[in-house]
Amino acid sequence: MPGAADDERFATLARRTDNIGELYEIVIERMCRRTTAEWRERLDAFDVPNGVVTGLEGLLAEPYLGEAGFFQRVEHPTEGNMLTMAVPVAFSASPGDSFRLPPPRLGEHTREVLAELGFSAAEIDEITASG
Repeated sequence: MPGAADDERFATLARRTDNIGELYEIVIERMCRRTTAEWRERLDAFDVPNGVVTGLEGLLAEPYLGEAGFFQRVEHPTEGNMLTMAVPVAFSASPGDSFRLPPPRLGEHTREVLAELGFSAAEIDEITASG
């Protein structure tokens, strides 16, 4: 955008922050001029990190995440077969890369967490009864 560097509204971080609404309007208008594929190609050419914003279905279908082992199928004791994120690191001498506990069900650990935070049994009963 020719002249943007000289625009006083955006000359400093503080000025950009003060005028963030206007800046977003400009960016949105400019982004609408090309397709996502065109922007990705252009940004890649200038070595600018970028990625597509997607919904859950797109995330699950992303080839790179599948190849990288980002997801892991597990058998949950009450929910059955499910897809979850794998442990994000692998260590040579520890089991950090293996599935140890299934994802908790809603509220499964509420009492334990509240107890660790110092709530009494009576307070926990009151809190969990209202939920």
